[in-house]
Amino acid sequence: MQNLKKRYEKKQIYTYIGPILVSVNPFQPLPIYHEDEVKKYLETKSKEENPSHLFYIASSAYKSLMDFGKSQGIIISGESGAGKSECTKRLLKFFTDIASTNNDRLANYIQSTGPILDSLGNAKTRRNENSSRFGKFIKLLFDKKKGHFEISGAEINTYLLEKTRVTFQDKDERNYHVFHQMINYCSPEQKAKYQILQSELDYKYLGKEIALPGDKKQFEIFLSALEELKFSTQEIDAIFYLLSAILHLGNVTIVKGPNDSAVIENPEVINIFCDLINKTSALDSKKVSPSKMIEALTHKTFLKDKHSVSVVEAIRYQDTLARELYSMLFDWVVFKLNASLLGTSSEDSIYIGILDIFGFENFSQFGGKNSLEQLLINYANEKLQSQFNETIFKAEQEDYNQEGIKWENIDYEDNSACVSLIDDRARSIMSILYDLLLQMNRSNKDISSDLDKSLIVQLEETFKIQKGKPSPPQAAYFVKRGPKEADPLVFSIRHFAGETKYNVTKWNIKNGGNLTPLLKEAMESFGNLIVTDMVSPFVPEATPSTHLKNPIKALFNKVTHKQPATPSKGTNVSSVCATYQQKLNNLMSMLSTLERHYVRCIKPNDIASPFLNHWDEHKILDQLRCNGIVESIKVRKAGYPHRIPFTTFQERYGSVIALYNNKLEMFSKLDPSGTISAMGRTKYFLKDQLINSLNQKRRELQAALTIQIFVRSSLAIEKYNNIPRPVITPLPKAAPPQKIVADNVVVEWPYSSTFIRPPNTPYQGTALPTNRPQTTRKESQQNIPKQQHPEIRIYREKKDEALKLSAVARTKVPLFKRNLKIRAEKQNQINSAKKEEERVETTTRNERIITEEKKMYDNEDVDYLRAALKQHLESLNLPSVEEATIALKATESQLLKVKVSARVQKLKEKREALLTILHIDQLIASKDTVVSVTLEEIVQQCIDNDFHTIEELLSALEDKEKEIKTLDPKKNSFAYESAKTDIECFSPIRDLWVQYKSNPPKGTNNTAAQITTLEKEIKEKSEELLQVMTSLGFEDEALIQSRIDTQTKLLANPKLPAPRREANTRLLNALQKALEISNSLTEKKQSLQRLQVKCS
Repeated sequence: MQNLKKRYEKKQIYTYIGPILVSVNPFQPLPIYHEDEVKKYLETKSKEENPSHLFYIASSAYKSLMDFGKSQGIIISGESGAGKSECTKRLLKFFTDIASTNNDRLANYIQSTGPILDSLGNAKTRRNENSSRFGKFIKLLFDKKKGHFEISGAEINTYLLEKTRVTFQDKDERNYHVFHQMINYCSPEQKAKYQILQSELDYKYLGKEIALPGDKKQFEIFLSALEELKFSTQEIDAIFYLLSAILHLGNVTIVKGPNDSAVIENPEVINIFCDLINKTSALDSKKVSPSKMIEALTHKTFLKDKHSVSVVEAIRYQDTLARELYSMLFDWVVFKLNASLLGTSSEDSIYIGILDIFGFENFSQFGGKNSLEQLLINYANEKLQSQFNETIFKAEQEDYNQEGIKWENIDYEDNSACVSLIDDRARSIMSILYDLLLQMNRSNKDISSDLDKSLIVQLEETFKIQKGKPSPPQAAYFVKRGPKEADPLVFSIRHFAGETKYNVTKWNIKNGGNLTPLLKEAMESFGNLIVTDMVSPFVPEATPSTHLKNPIKALFNKVTHKQPATPSKGTNVSSVCATYQQKLNNLMSMLSTLERHYVRCIKPNDIASPFLNHWDEHKILDQLRCNGIVESIKVRKAGYPHRIPFTTFQERYGSVIALYNNKLEMFSKLDPSGTISAMGRTKYFLKDQLINSLNQKRRELQAALTIQIFVRSSLAIEKYNNIPRPVITPLPKAAPPQKIVADNVVVEWPYSSTFIRPPNTPYQGTALPTNRPQTTRKESQQNIPKQQHPEIRIYREKKDEALKLSAVARTKVPLFKRNLKIRAEKQNQINSAKKEEERVETTTRNERIITEEKKMYDNEDVDYLRAALKQHLESLNLPSVEEATIALKATESQLLKVKVSARVQKLKEKREALLTILHIDQLIASKDTVVSVTLEEIVQQCIDNDFHTIEELLSALEDKEKEIKTLDPKKNSFAYESAKTDIECFSPIRDLWVQYKSNPPKGTNNTAAQITTLEKEIKEKSEELLQVMTSLGFEDEALIQSRIDTQTKLLANPKLPAPRREANTRLLNALQKALEISNSLTEKKQSLQRLQVKCS
């Protein structure tokens, strides 16, 4: 826990724990995913080379795929908001970057599936604003081409879509994103086409207005992704028709009629629902009849007769139909995505699978209730944990066998009995649920509440522990409700992550999940475009004629196999548990054939804060336990948790080994019993006791070495100061022989007398002849050979000898002044180079930080930026941005002075935070100045709210303000809330109108003159551009930038001849001028277009 916290403080969010990678959600973008990181981890050979990273897991999977030709699996788990979806996106980006060089279209398709699945399968919950409410397994298919593997296709499998969210959401939660986005951001024409009402409050299945900041942008990306993946206009229309039909189905009001039978109060809504369903029909002759739909919702068949049902049952049929329709739509979209992602893959393609699955869930510890959805999610985690334990155990065993270490069985908790408690065919929770489902379907009454009580009774009776009698192994994991438990419909299961309490209310209804025969009959008469496509993947045994004759029947009876968890009774009834169990068994069988890699995502707090002061230790510890990490550590610590290669051990503990004669002696003294260490073929296996002892000795030696450094340096300095300095005396300028010594200086050492003649001393060499002729020096040199000038020869010999000895003296004699000067110059050069390097690094880092911050904040609104600015200032205890500017200057100056690495790291982090504050402040200032009120914007907002003029909106706002004063919030709550909502919606538009009138945009009165001026300038610029383009010899403006890039690369070549360089320079200048004119012309055309719209 403390290790994770320290690493999180340093923004190191990834940590290896054995074969598992733990990822802590940073709740902020980090610059650790760029292309250089991809290349670095792709070339990494072992974990120890680089810091822990998600890319190492991806690189290991890809290398294993290439080396062994075996499919790989990356299993990502964690609770909602822990960052599973973000990890999945990063992995997909990694693989498409390294393995899709020749298929960019397929890579774009893979990236585009994310926004579609996010809109249809994600929703806001209490713990996460963009929570995935389904699990997915993404296969990236690889084929070998030109000696390496490339992505040839992809496939998406989904698990356990939360269908109940379509009809019910808890407080502070909302339905799937696509419903809210469709209502708020479809155009008026689209709303009329799809019969969409004005507000979320108009739909019972939504019932609340909860807006998210990125809804509009996400909806636009959703629509563009549908077009990118080749959804036709007819298919996109079918999606929105069906979504609108589901919402209208929820508005059907069912009341009590004669004999307590259910009656439809508003049949006109059924007509709208059937009309929308029929618009998605691919076959014009197939239509849904409103009368049949009303009968199907209010009746059921019993012994081949039709009987009316109660209001409760009719509402259950209504909700079941809505859920099944949405599930059908979701499955169809996934089917279409898989058709687009098929690519060129073949049956022999191997793949890397990425499993993004929900983590263990226990809402009872947060005051909530665990229902059937939580049981199925935790059942999946139990199955995965069982496989995970086998994987870890097997990995330990293989490591020991490869290194030749004596192997002893490691005991770990086997959870197979807990799994069989849930899914055993003869005696389990699922088998009892199936029996009760049969009883509910055979009954003519609503007995769901009685069956819930019966479920508890049967569970307690089946898994009861009796003294003196053998009990089933599952009984050890079943916990019946205690005597103090007030709720009679609860029981508990001892999961691997802890005891979890479940409430069985409405479990039998949720497990049904299938349409009644009458509803199927009503829908079978309808040939739906979506359903026609859905039949093929779900019913492989059906013939093509069956698809076209009866597509609905094939769709809604797609689970017609024997239920895995049911006894053999010869009856086939579709249930949620059986369908989920079959899918999960298929997934587990698939995973068992893969080489698996594990990523566990951790959520550090519930408020999505990136700051360390919100670190929630209890929450994180609970997640570590639920993700099986604590169990993994126990399994790993039972053996030798530390495995260090020989070379790494020598580098790290070489100083400790030096205390002994050799390594064997060291191990024999530190581990006399031989139980805490073992030596393999390539690495040492150590337990915690020995590794702690080695680290302690290493720290002691490092401390001793530090003391020795200071002592020895002090002694060396003292010895240096006590060395006698040589005496340096200048030579008299009048003594010619002394010019032999360089710089007119002689060093008085004992051997100097051997080559320097003292002043005023007669020459003692060979005497010159006295009768030599009186000639000039030039004549003498011309007439007398060199060997006849003994004085010159001796003089030159003496001079050469003196110069050699002088050079030796300069190298051997410690001339301290000269050496100190040279040292000072070198040190100054080093210091200057360091300062320049730090300056360049600081500038580069600042630019990179600003770039990352731009990506994070550029698309946010001003209110969000102000909130972020306030939060950043509070985290640094700064009152204002001005103080942040002062603090940044102080931090920059301290960075140039401080040399301690830990202090430097803290100062750099502080500088990053201060730069973030200044950048956000600049964004706020720019957005405040850029935002300007225009008449077109105000008019457009009036039109969006169904007003033709501003005066109509102002009048309506005044009426609403008067009306709300007369309403009582308690007696007229609906009218009061409606008026309040209208006022909140219209008031900002009125404020914009007041702002516009008080400070209208400049130039609003001379628009016509501006248009004339712009047209003239555009004409001149067009002529100038045409002239330049003609001189360059090409007509397409799109070629300008590519020619500029080409010329720039040519000029960067230092070997380019001078005439060619001059010609290329002139051409580059002409191209840049053409680009300038083209850009200016484009801007003027855009300005002209805006003015023309304004004038019209």
